[in-house]
Amino acid sequence: MRFDWYQATVPENPVVLVEALLAKLAPDGSIEEGPGRHNYRQSFTVRDRDRERVALVLAGGPNGDPNVTASGGACDAFVPALRAEWSAHRVTRADVAEDFAAEGAYEALERCCRAVATSAGVKGRSIVPDDPADGRTYYMGSPSSDVRVRLYDKTAESRRHLPPEAHASIPDHWARLEVQVRPRKQWKQAAAMLDARHFWGFSGWTTDLAAQALKLDVERITMQAGRESDHDRAVRFMIQQYGPTFLRLLEDHGDWQSVGLQIGHLLIEQRGRRRMSA
Repeated sequence: MRFDWYQATVPENPVVLVEALLAKLAPDGSIEEGPGRHNYRQSFTVRDRDRERVALVLAGGPNGDPNVTASGGACDAFVPALRAEWSAHRVTRADVAEDFAAEGAYEALERCCRAVATSAGVKGRSIVPDDPADGRTYYMGSPSSDVRVRLYDKTAESRRHLPPEAHASIPDHWARLEVQVRPRKQWKQAAAMLDARHFWGFSGWTTDLAAQALKLDVERITMQAGRESDHDRAVRFMIQQYGPTFLRLLEDHGDWQSVGLQIGHLLIEQRGRRRMSA
């Protein structure tokens, strides 16, 4: 299971952000400046030496902090780098995908999706082109929803962009089940600390779908505003995700006071590096 799209606002100088992403993700690559979009004035595309896009940064204008996006295979390096260097970022959209490659996989997953859609009262929509090579897709949820699911024929989608002689490199019967989450305001920062699998918990019906189709036991996340503050929520998810790491630090250092001192030292050291790069 992996991120297939990750988009966030980052509290950083856009020049520093773009140059740091280039250094971390594509040191032999390049930066292309272009027009802005979505009320941002500028765009900066970070490409690797093969001209593949590894990140897109939108900056300038009334939106404030720059917005950065990676998609596809670029997410594998992008997400850990972003989380390590700019842990205070706020997630605006994340897509999490699970792939299956077995005969009948798409059909079995579609049956599961339809059953969950029926029981949860969620709208489902199937798109089946006349030409099977164009690939079929099943959607759950409306385009304007905070949470949406797509099941699609990844074999057809991948081969469509390749010459016929390269089709053999793509496995047959490849289906992808993907959840798209746009966290609400009070969840954007907490989402920056969640593992990919936990994004299936942002609605009741995706939690059920994950349990049935993916055999995942994920915590249900309620995006309605409640009494829990943003800070308390962020701390709770930090403990949920990094609790085992904190316990290993306790074993190494012997007591919680020493663990706290070590974490404080690392934070100060990281802040110093940021200031030097700014």
